[in-house]
Amino acid sequence: MHFADSLRGWVAGDSGQIFYTSDGGLNWNQQESNTTNRIMRLFFLDDKRGWALAWDDEGDNLFYGTEILTTTNGGENWSVKQYIEENTFMRGIYFLDTLKGFIGGAQAQFLRTLDGGINWEPVVIAPLPFAHFPVVNIKFYNSQYGFATGGALDIAGVVWKTIDGGEYWVPIETAYAPPDEIWDVHFIDSSTVLLSSGDPELFGVSFLKSFDAGFSWIYDEIGIFGIAKSLGFRKNNED
Repeated sequence: MHFADSLRGWVAGDSGQIFYTSDGGLNWNQQESNTTNRIMRLFFLDDKRGWALAWDDEGDNLFYGTEILTTTNGGENWSVKQYIEENTFMRGIYFLDTLKGFIGGAQAQFLRTLDGGINWEPVVIAPLPFAHFPVVNIKFYNSQYGFATGGALDIAGVVWKTIDGGEYWVPIETAYAPPDEIWDVHFIDSSTVLLSSGDPELFGVSFLKSFDAGFSWIYDEIGIFGIAKSLGFRKNNED
């Protein structure tokens, strides 16, 4: 799900389905996505320009991998392009403007584009432990400061931080890394950040919290079975 403002939003999922609302969710209209594959992520820069990631894991047209969907008119029309590297499944996508964006997913697949997705190149990551674990999500607080999250179940959760618009990323210190991948990011303000995680068997729902813009983290298990894959706040103190 992604909302561009309080009224206009999109939801997507199985079989390439995308639905659009212009009245805050009271009514939904289906859009033609031009794919029948599972849509894993939606992101809109504004109410016109958007992207989506779909997984072709059934070998349609002899291709296994990620499809990148784009729209320039709010989803009235979607175009579909296969990600250049086959057998690669991407989970996170985020654009800072119409040209500069980031995509991540499979191990060591964290890339950026400077031309609207025509070409992709690996981002520069500090050579620290967990640097090239799989990426799940990417979010920015502003044009310079953002986080990517991911990791591997039962091994480590990872968060990568940038303060220069994605030119350079630094992974979390091993002392702060949780035991499972990190799924979502919510900025309360520039210093206060909440990340969601969890384990379906052992630890249950868990969160990482930072009050200093990601320099240090507090790990918290809340005693509820499952994984917190998404965070949604109506207000900063009301989820």
